[in-house]
Amino acid sequence: MPAVLAACALSGCGYGSVSCPSWAGFPTPQEKYDAADLVIVTSSSTRDGTARIFGVDAHAYEVRADEVLKGRVDQGSVRISSMPDSCSGTAEYPDGDPLDTSDALLVFATRQDGEWFTLTPLDGTLPYTQEAVDALAG
Repeated sequence: MPAVLAACALSGCGYGSVSCPSWAGFPTPQEKYDAADLVIVTSSSTRDGTARIFGVDAHAYEVRADEVLKGRVDQGSVRISSMPDSCSGTAEYPDGDPLDTSDALLVFATRQDGEWFTLTPLDGTLPYTQEAVDALAG
């Protein structure tokens, strides 16, 4: 997960305390796609507990994969957690949890300690449009 490797090396990402990673930015859908290990289209997600990351509990979801654009999903769904902002000072999801929606989404995820997480707190999802999918060079 290149977006946080430098932060982990400097701050010692561990489970005992809250770590404040520096997030890489992915300004275009193609950059998000290139950085992700898994990219799916979903129209359905259901809360499925939490996953611990950077000292906080991230909201986990069972996410139905309507279409897999990159990577592999077994059984038609995958457990993905919304990467929280552990250093916002107010809440883990100051702008709202991006996976907590009934809208169709493009989800960009990567593995961390055996769990799937959205790329960053800000760059893990996009509203689904066919134009956005068609623009990806995957």
